[in-house]
Amino acid sequence: MLLGGLYSLALLLCASEEMAVQQYSAQHDNAALYVLPSGQGRVPNIVILDDQKLSLYPANSSRSLFSHTIADDTLMFDLVDTNADGRPELFTLSPGVLRHFVEGNAQEELFFIEPVLPWKVDQPFLHPLIISYLDAFHAAIPHLDHMRLMNFSGEEVTTFPKVTTGMDPVFSVPIQPNQVGGTSALEFRVDALLSTPIEVPKDLRITSMRDSYETVTPRKLRDSEKLEVDLWPQFPLKVSPESMRMVSYASHGPEHVNTLIRIKQPVPRSVPNVTEAFRYSPARMYPGTIAIAESGLPDFNGDGYFDLVLWSVPLPGYSASKLLNSLQTQRWPLIVSIHLFDPVKGLYGARPEARIKTDIALQYLFTRQSFSPLHNLSFADMNHDGFSDVIFSPTPNSVEVWLYKDGLSKEPEYRNQFKHAVSMIAVPEQDKEYESHSLLMRDGSSIYRLSLSDLD
Repeated sequence: MLLGGLYSLALLLCASEEMAVQQYSAQHDNAALYVLPSGQGRVPNIVILDDQKLSLYPANSSRSLFSHTIADDTLMFDLVDTNADGRPELFTLSPGVLRHFVEGNAQEELFFIEPVLPWKVDQPFLHPLIISYLDAFHAAIPHLDHMRLMNFSGEEVTTFPKVTTGMDPVFSVPIQPNQVGGTSALEFRVDALLSTPIEVPKDLRITSMRDSYETVTPRKLRDSEKLEVDLWPQFPLKVSPESMRMVSYASHGPEHVNTLIRIKQPVPRSVPNVTEAFRYSPARMYPGTIAIAESGLPDFNGDGYFDLVLWSVPLPGYSASKLLNSLQTQRWPLIVSIHLFDPVKGLYGARPEARIKTDIALQYLFTRQSFSPLHNLSFADMNHDGFSDVIFSPTPNSVEVWLYKDGLSKEPEYRNQFKHAVSMIAVPEQDKEYESHSLLMRDGSSIYRLSLSDLD
């Protein structure tokens, strides 16, 4: 079902949509994957650094636009279209020289750097080296206490203090939130494969943080009900960042198979004899444990309110034959329920709007008190309709995509099993009027991109 051979393309005919899977192969285990915004195309370019070979794949293609072999002392690199031909050019920075790769594998040394930069890195990394300043491209050379801006002839134009924020980098901001590093790290990599320590001063890095949402472990969630409601985990009720309404949640004992929901909202100033600024709605109980994805919250109907997703593990009524089958297949049933927010009533619907019935790896069942069984969970929009969809890995080496279209189908629109454990991230791509996503998936030494085929 997967792809055979290198750089091949296959179409997988699914229940109701046709999805395209592209494979990008690497030869070394420490290969790094980057996402580079595409100025002309609809989806990002893919950049793979495999040992000293750097390859760029244009949008919707598994054939590289170019491959360059970079010097073994390279510190960092950048990909920028400086001649407006729609093809990014490679610039590399070594301790003593800035190089520019042109047609084929040809390269030119733009200028030598004095004094020689004192840093070493475990592996070259993507960094905004070439920036637009005063309507011209310049090289931004980082030093210990400043950044030197130089033209391509090697002449110094100006210097800036340590940080590079406030300027106009041609390369856009890194993908956030981080998938591998901590919250203070700068991360362009997205394949959750490599975390490289870099001996470059942190102050020289451009950072851009988006809101990330805390994923509370089921074990921690069990203790939250005993706390004051102000200390419960919470997430914003509305997509709008200006909203002050929050959703607080806790696991309800003693079995801890249900979730309590209370909505925090500001009290209108017109209410007499009320001094507090906020009030909480009465607690409502929903069956299951809440599912939060670090990369974002779901809005399944596009009404501007985040919706509720809960998972539950059915236990009663299991016969001896079903138990034996679960032991043999190493799988166990799991139910995912979706509750939409009703803005008129000001609460989440008591009955689920949609359900997913699937099987998860039995090992996930044994660790569900400490970790959510919904591995690789994402609510990215995969079919360009502006509404969230549901993506997760029911087993370490599989991926399922469920498209939400006024509900969910009984089977996922996309399901695949890889040879090895898979990690993935949803990458935004601008298409039509909505921001939809592709899935970048890593399986061993191969990297895949999954997106809906553009058939029109």
